[in-house]
Amino acid sequence: MCLHPYFITGLFDVESCFMINILQRYNLKFRWLIQLQFQIGLHKKDINLLKSIKNYFNGNNTKRNYNIVEFRVPQAADYPCLRPNRDLADFLIQKFSEIVEKIIPFFDKYSVLGAKALSYVAFKKVASIMQKKEHLSEPRLSEILSSKSFT
Repeated sequence: MCLHPYFITGLFDVESCFMINILQRYNLKFRWLIQLQFQIGLHKKDINLLKSIKNYFNGNNTKRNYNIVEFRVPQAADYPCLRPNRDLADFLIQKFSEIVEKIIPFFDKYSVLGAKALSYVAFKKVASIMQKKEHLSEPRLSEILSSKSFT
């Protein structure tokens, strides 16, 4: 299945989320771990569409399968995993380098609209802070933790 980028953007605009996870970790210097995740969830009948999206972002590199992560399992899978006790399948990207190299450039070129655009701006801003390693400093960490900074 060959997907047009604007079809992907339209689908993502409705069915995806840009997540900024902020986790407290006592073994870290500032006790906070910042993680970015991009996720799209569809009904299991659309699992082939999720596979096509995976292929779109992977290109022809079939040996790498970092774009699909099993639900509640940290290891990568060869296909979108079905959620237990649900009729849903997820496509999840959580590797920071892939978010910076593939997801952000894609949405810079093919923009999402509406409220999702605000989420994307916040997501991209945190990615930029993380790329510069500024999230490891107290002032920038406080900025990220402040909900008013990214809503």
